[in-house]
Amino acid sequence: MKPASKRRQYFIDPSFQLKFILKFSVIVLAASVLIGAALFLIFRGSTTVAIENTKVVVKTTSDFILPALIVTLALVAGFSSLVVIVLTLVSSHKIAGPIFRIQRELELVRQGDLTRQFTIRSTDQLQELARSLNVMTGALREKHLEIGGQCRSLTNFLEEKNFSASQEDRAKLHQMLKDLYEVLNYFKV
Repeated sequence: MKPASKRRQYFIDPSFQLKFILKFSVIVLAASVLIGAALFLIFRGSTTVAIENTKVVVKTTSDFILPALIVTLALVAGFSSLVVIVLTLVSSHKIAGPIFRIQRELELVRQGDLTRQFTIRSTDQLQELARSLNVMTGALREKHLEIGGQCRSLTNFLEEKNFSASQEDRAKLHQMLKDLYEVLNYFKV
């Protein structure tokens, strides 16, 4: 495993990450509003005796606590949202980063490079996917080498038999083998 490297860019896939952050932030804000509304409704029918400016005042509890409730919920929602934004940014980076890296490696495999290794930071998510992709490219590499060995065996066999076929078939066999080797040479193993 590679040592953990410093992150320089937290927004790997801004669209995905912003949606991820917004979903959790909306949950925090909605929960704060629901808590405030529930407290307001619970205390709506009760009264509170308070001293304001040296006068004794009787108010409904909901009117009495409303200003403090709004300030408290705004502060808690703001702080919670900030914490959620930071945590979801880091968490989404641990998902988006490996996906970006795996997509880049898959493109190289698609171009025929079967030597690629799917390595991601040990602290990131998708470790099992990276391991599975490494097993897959290893199996493809082995099968490619096996096919190449079989092609060489066929070529050697045909050469030993001096391509015992008609002149027309001999040319066709040479072309077929040439085409087969071109396909095999597309891959880097």
